[in-house]
Amino acid sequence: MRCQQHSKDIVAVCQWCGKQLCKLCIKKTNGKKAYCTQCVGHIGDLVQKKQVEIIKREDELEKKNRPNEYFNFSALKRP
Repeated sequence: MRCQQHSKDIVAVCQWCGKQLCKLCIKKTNGKKAYCTQCVGHIGDLVQKKQVEIIKREDELEKKNRPNEYFNFSALKRP
């Protein structure tokens, strides 16, 4: 079979969308997995969103585990 865009032999299939890819169409390979240009962009966006979620979750956990920085000492009774 031939690539529709470049009329070259098909060498891989995009692991995300299933599009048939020639050597020129492959944007990224991860071991034996190949991805087309459009899917690499989508995957990058998903990874970035996931990283932001992880950072926010870590910040929330850190705030919960951090002692109160603004302790009201005036509320303490002196002996």
